[in-house]
Amino acid sequence: MDISPASRDILIKEIEFVTQKMDESSYPEEKLYYFSAIYSMFQRILNIDFDPDLLFAFFVLRETYNAFMSRLSASDRIVKLSDYHFARLLDLSRTLLERLRDEKDFNDVLKQFVLLLYTTTGNGYYLVQKGLIEV
Repeated sequence: MDISPASRDILIKEIEFVTQKMDESSYPEEKLYYFSAIYSMFQRILNIDFDPDLLFAFFVLRETYNAFMSRLSASDRIVKLSDYHFARLLDLSRTLLERLRDEKDFNDVLKQFVLLLYTTTGNGYYLVQKGLIEV
């Protein structure tokens, strides 16, 4: 990702704060509230320091948030978000943070976010039940 050191530092500081707040919270809605700040900061940086990798990360993180929020507010209670989902959300956010600190590629982390968000869908849940997706 080709962004300025100042932009990278802003992202790092934001994700540090977010992961701390997510870890401190015991409420799923609150964890998700804090998580939304990550994709929001990626979008803000896009307006200053555009990079296609930054745009891709923004879309993946926003869709992860949307999938979780959709499941939290859904009247269909067959597919449930578990403590695992939120623990994994925090874990992946921390891994993303480490990759940003180390200035390393994080596409594999984004793929893990996509896999996690897919488990919140009806078909993703079905594939988990079949053992085709391990959570």
